[in-house]
Amino acid sequence: LEVVGMISKSRASLLRLRYRAHGVRLTTRFCSTGSSNGQVTWRSLTGTFDLLTINARHIFNSINLQILNVVYPNAWDASAFRAGSTEAYAQVNRLLDESDFLTLRGLLSDELLDELRQSHADLSEGVDYSLVEVRQLGIFKSVAKADEMGDEAIFVTPLLRVTEKYTLARDHMTWWEVRRLHKWTFKRVLPSEDGGEPSDWQIVAMDKKRWRPTEI
Repeated sequence: LEVVGMISKSRASLLRLRYRAHGVRLTTRFCSTGSSNGQVTWRSLTGTFDLLTINARHIFNSINLQILNVVYPNAWDASAFRAGSTEAYAQVNRLLDESDFLTLRGLLSDELLDELRQSHADLSEGVDYSLVEVRQLGIFKSVAKADEMGDEAIFVTPLLRVTEKYTLARDHMTWWEVRRLHKWTFKRVLPSEDGGEPSDWQIVAMDKKRWRPTEI
């Protein structure tokens, strides 16, 4: 996990803090000089491990998904999924900010939609959001299994590297640019023995919600 934040300050300052969170030692550094912007960087062992292992994980999962395609033709398209997963990240966040939960129904599982409906307004209050960049680094995890309805389905979790900008609504001179790793799990129901086509992809899990600055 890496979070890079930018916040403008009027006075030069430098502060280094070390603390322990979730069993991982983090280093936070605040720095600004004159009119320049300060930078904050957070790193965790978990995020570093994910980055170090994503290439091997991607190769392993890609082979498994290609084998799945032999049994269920057209169930997996790597290029389409790469483009679709990044587009889904952008669209879901846009619809959340518009409180368009009707359009989100079907794109997200009912459980995840209800969870975001309850939490998103508080997390986004007083902060303007914009997506700077989202990039899929690889397939972190994939599994084929029966879902809660007993239907055969595949669950694919890409590792996304996302950069976002958060601007304080009451002061547009104060903003943060945040880079984090995200793992969103996508589900697709596979065709039954009678044939047919795979279902559309649906997002069923997110490992992180909207970031919110602790300073407000």
